[in-house]
Amino acid sequence: IICFIPYFLFSQVNWYEIDLPPDVRTNKVAHDINGLNFMTTQIGILSSEDGLVWNHTPITDTYYSIDFSNNNVMYFGGFKLLCKSHDYGNTVDTLFKGGDHGIGCFYTLNDTLMLFGTYGAVLKSANAGVTWDTVLLTDGGEIFRSIKETSTGELFIGSTSFVSSPGGVYKSIDQGNTWELTNLHTHQISSLIIDSIDNIYAGSINGPGWA
Repeated sequence: IICFIPYFLFSQVNWYEIDLPPDVRTNKVAHDINGLNFMTTQIGILSSEDGLVWNHTPITDTYYSIDFSNNNVMYFGGFKLLCKSHDYGNTVDTLFKGGDHGIGCFYTLNDTLMLFGTYGAVLKSANAGVTWDTVLLTDGGEIFRSIKETSTGELFIGSTSFVSSPGGVYKSIDQGNTWELTNLHTHQISSLIIDSIDNIYAGSINGPGWA
C-alpha cells in the first residue's frame, strides 16, 4: 500500500460546481445501467443525466447509501431502514427495518446476494433482501461506510470509528460470509474505490488517502 498525502497543487480550472439545491449535504453517489446518476442527501435522493444539474426524485427522506443491481433495481439505506425501488422512487418497498443506526453502505453482488454495513455490523442477504444474517460484528464503535469488489470477487469494506474501535479495511474472499481486518488499522476509512486493474484507493476522514 502506497500512502499519499494530498496537497492543493492544482488550480480549480478543471472543476465545475454542480447545480444543487441550497444547503444540500451530499452522502453517496451511484449510477444505473443507463448512465443516470443518483445522489443521497438529507433532503432525499437527487438524479442527474449529466452530473451537473440535479433534480429531485419522489424520495424526499434522508438516505445515506445507494446502489443498483444488475437488473437496475435501486437500493438505498437510511436511518434504521433499507429500501428498494424498480422505478426510481415512484414506488418503494422496505427490505429491512431495525437496528439502532443508519445504513452506512450497501452493495449488490448480483440480483440475490447483497450486503449492507451499519454501526458495528455487516449484514448479508442471499435471497434479494427477504432475510438478513449478520456476517461481521464488532464491538459497536465502528461505522461501516464503503463496500467495493475487485474483478476477482474479493470484497473490501472501510470503517470509521469515534469510540474505542480503530477503524480500517476489512476483506472477504467468500462473497461476504466471513471477514478479516487486513490493513489501515486505526485509520478512519470513509470511502473505497477500485479501478479497472484492481488497484484499491482508500479515503480517510481524518487526513491522507491511500492506494
